[in-house]
Amino acid sequence: MRIHLRGRLAAPAIAAVLGLLSLANAQGNLRPGTDVSLSNLGGIGSPSGSRNGTFPNGTQSWGVSTTSCNVGAINVPWLSRMNVDHPSIAMFMYREYQGRFEQISKFMGVKHGFTSTNSGGCTPSCPGGAGSSLVLGCSDTYGASLNYSHDWIAPPSEIDPWSGIWASRGSHFDRGYPPVSGAAASDNQLSSINFPAGNQGYRNIVYDTQLNVTGATFWVSGYYNVIGEPDLNRENNFATRTFTRTWGGSSWSFSVSGTQHPTPAIYRWTGATVNSASNGNDDGRFYVAVKVTGPTAGLYHYEYAVFNRDNARQGASVRIPVCDGATVTNLFFRDTDDNAGNQWSMTRTAGEIVFTAPAANANNLTWGNLFNFAFDSDAAPALANVNVDEALAGAGAAAVAVQSSCPMDLRNVYLGVGCGTPSAPTLTANGPASLGNAAFSISANNVAVGSTNYFIVSLASTSIDVGNGCTIYVDPAAVFFGDGATGNASGIATLGLPIPSDPALGSAVLVVQGVEFQLPSGSFGNLDLTNGLKIKLGTGNAGCN
Repeated sequence: MRIHLRGRLAAPAIAAVLGLLSLANAQGNLRPGTDVSLSNLGGIGSPSGSRNGTFPNGTQSWGVSTTSCNVGAINVPWLSRMNVDHPSIAMFMYREYQGRFEQISKFMGVKHGFTSTNSGGCTPSCPGGAGSSLVLGCSDTYGASLNYSHDWIAPPSEIDPWSGIWASRGSHFDRGYPPVSGAAASDNQLSSINFPAGNQGYRNIVYDTQLNVTGATFWVSGYYNVIGEPDLNRENNFATRTFTRTWGGSSWSFSVSGTQHPTPAIYRWTGATVNSASNGNDDGRFYVAVKVTGPTAGLYHYEYAVFNRDNARQGASVRIPVCDGATVTNLFFRDTDDNAGNQWSMTRTAGEIVFTAPAANANNLTWGNLFNFAFDSDAAPALANVNVDEALAGAGAAAVAVQSSCPMDLRNVYLGVGCGTPSAPTLTANGPASLGNAAFSISANNVAVGSTNYFIVSLASTSIDVGNGCTIYVDPAAVFFGDGATGNASGIATLGLPIPSDPALGSAVLVVQGVEFQLPSGSFGNLDLTNGLKIKLGTGNAGCN
């Protein structure tokens, strides 16, 4: 880190900057013993003139009251604007709705802390002390009106979230509003801030369309970003609570409720599994939450939420591993704004499902934001690494790998194409052949209406070219025929194949191929053949093959 000191710089700021220089290391100025918790989330408030646009398609700015506690081993600097050594406070709103956990507020600004009151209410008891630091055992509270005040809010992009360092020179507070020009815009002196009435400025906003739904659960969360705080001490910098909302005809009103949780809001997603990882000691942490449901009609539904807590290099793409032979459909992406022009692209490669930001730095997953990713697949979930690629150059790895559930256990493996006239029938299964699945079945699709179809089953696979583009996939040395099935009006012939609840079958494999009698002639004599399908019984033989 290189900091140039030029122009006028107040003495306290010089001391703070020099202190940061002396502490610079792999974790961006680590200060052992620093541990700040968000001990209480209070009321949610909105300023007068907080609306932009017309209900139900407008936005409303808001803030929430926050109380911090120093639960560490050292006093924490708590200086004011233009003195860089102070915390910043981020605030978010979320919604759990129809199985998805979404960020519904746009992260526009962070509150810059100032002058601790060093009050009681923490453990151990507060001895009091100068407001230039949050004293060990003491608390400090900012009401909602301070946390949405234009005087104290600036863009989150001005802060390195991993180190907590804020660049004051040339900052929003240095430029002011309306912005000053010339040397005054970068002289490291506070300029006046006078947004006109109704201008939301850098206040965080929430969308009417995201609040105006029924059957959802709403969450509010706050986060203290503190200079030099060790990575493992940052979890309790969050607090999360449910809230209710009411439209009053001209604005929304909010009321917090329920238990307060001392963790990021992503942990509140019902039924989801949450894991996280940082880029070693070089950059901050991504959280990956996943919820897998199904299978329905043979497909599992995968829902992911990826949250950037404090990774300064930002996320440029999310790569989810998938079995090469798996079916993947219904790719979905959601970010935190209503701009259709900055959506991430969604592609399927041989071994991955890849979601990518539209262009360099256009809509990266920046700190404090949560994006959603979803799809359907016939592959069952298994543990693997979701990779979040870093957008910006810097120290550390090119990607952060977070263990999660991914479509890496293909229970019905496609073995190769079938043959037929005028086209080949296809063989599918209606889901995994789990033990005790009495409803398990296989179907030959794209067969002639009224045709007779048989299913050849073996315990081993092979690949025998019999000409005319036809391949036999079942082992002729050990085959048996299933019952016949007639092609229905939709060209589908289905055979029920109930799976017994027999533990001895837990790792068994069946190789199946369908045979359609196609008179007067088919591709293989009077027959058409489906593709081959390897069906894994129980839960054994995990993996893609």
